[in-house]
Amino acid sequence: MDRQSKVNVATDCYGFFEWGNIYHYADNDGVYQAINMKWEGNYYGLDHTHFIEFIRSGDFKFFDFFEITERGNMDTHVGNFGPTLSSSTGACRYCPSNNLVFDENRALYISGECNHHKNDAMFERYYLCGDERSRDQGMKTVNWAVSAWPNGYNMPGQIRGPGAYMWMLLQAYALNKDQSYLTKLGTTVTNHNSKTPASMSQFDWMGPLYMEGVILYDQIKPTVAAQTFIKTVAGWATAYKNPAWALTAGYCYSLTGNETYLTQLKDHIAVAAAISNPYKDFSQSYRSTSLGTYYFSKSPVMVIAAEKSKSIDDKFDRMSCSPNPCNPSTAITLYSPSMNFNSKVNIFNGAGQLIKSFYLAAGIKGYEQKLNWDGTNSIGKNVPSGIYIIKWEKGSRTLSQKLVLSR
Repeated sequence: MDRQSKVNVATDCYGFFEWGNIYHYADNDGVYQAINMKWEGNYYGLDHTHFIEFIRSGDFKFFDFFEITERGNMDTHVGNFGPTLSSSTGACRYCPSNNLVFDENRALYISGECNHHKNDAMFERYYLCGDERSRDQGMKTVNWAVSAWPNGYNMPGQIRGPGAYMWMLLQAYALNKDQSYLTKLGTTVTNHNSKTPASMSQFDWMGPLYMEGVILYDQIKPTVAAQTFIKTVAGWATAYKNPAWALTAGYCYSLTGNETYLTQLKDHIAVAAAISNPYKDFSQSYRSTSLGTYYFSKSPVMVIAAEKSKSIDDKFDRMSCSPNPCNPSTAITLYSPSMNFNSKVNIFNGAGQLIKSFYLAAGIKGYEQKLNWDGTNSIGKNVPSGIYIIKWEKGSRTLSQKLVLSR
């Protein structure tokens, strides 16, 4: 974005900082000084939003945005140094930040809460690119949060704080499988679910950030109490038509199959064009929309419909990989209504280089075959973490599947 003007203070943004650090506003009307200007640094995880869109669509323009913005995020928006390292290392910068790096006293402005943390993409960049520094930076933020709130997050203020705390610990749990993270998550949910949305500060627009953490945790350790709370909030949120609430409605639909939630989901998404801030609102709203529609596809209604259409699916070739992401082995399942001729499966890396090939003999009608790829190349050497493309060449037809290898 090129020229932006806020309260009579104009500046160029394009090419000045890494993508995502768009000009937000100025503290004082008409004062053209760097210290007076505030910058959006991947507000609410803009880089994470683009990661989700890349996984959903396979479009590499989202990957490029995610990768370069995350490099800036983990360097600029995390406390990597300061006068008191024990209190600032791993803490988050306030967002939007003045002068991007310093406050008016030339000191690093560190937030004492989790309200502005955005570390999901640090872990995701590690998974996709194999950059161990991204993983280490992510864990630095988690370690800071755990040291600040060792027994779960219990701040009475803005509800986005416990949401970001839960995102961080969920990423650490996914990486390390340390059960202590789940204990802290459970305490955080208990601390805040006991309150009603109306008593939570600015829940109408910060609430979706908290609910994302609750929903992700509920998938790991589902409880009737948490799901009742989620449904209650979904009903309360119908008064706030906003795509940021799409995830809550979509998740409720996945739990119940009740079309009331499907209507809510549609109503929230319908106003997506009304968002005003292309960075802050986009990151909060559109990742919720993508996740909400994902859970819609997992609803009992959709699962039953998929079972009913299975006989139709059996008329077509199919390929899948599980697990995906893998570490390092994955099972490649191939199905065809007719495999009366030879075929092959090729595995390519992200640069398009052929890594390994499997040759399959002719099969019978309705033939299904599983291959195991152990994360090695054609000479048996381990390949690095990253994105791989699996292509099944069957006659004149080719089926492709993206696979994420995370060591």
